[in-house]
Amino acid sequence: MPENIYSGSCLCNKIKYEISGVIKNIIYCHCSKCRKAQGSAFATNGNVNKINFKFIIGEDALTAYESSPGQTKYFCKHCGSPIISKNNKHPI
Repeated sequence: MPENIYSGSCLCNKIKYEISGVIKNIIYCHCSKCRKAQGSAFATNGNVNKINFKFIIGEDALTAYESSPGQTKYFCKHCGSPIISKNNKHPI
């Protein structure tokens, strides 16, 4: 069976990334922090193993915000696009 490969970028294309393998536990989160971070009624979130996520270009264009203790959201410092979120309690 072929491996799933997903590619993405921020709005200004300064950050490009690739995800290989399975995206697990995909949910629509409606909490106030996710709504504010996305500027929407919800955020779509999923878990990816760290080894399956790689930056193609622009990792240096990331900036971060610790939204709650141990939870850090990373986004493009040029266009503001959300890219990844890391949780210290549940590193994958």
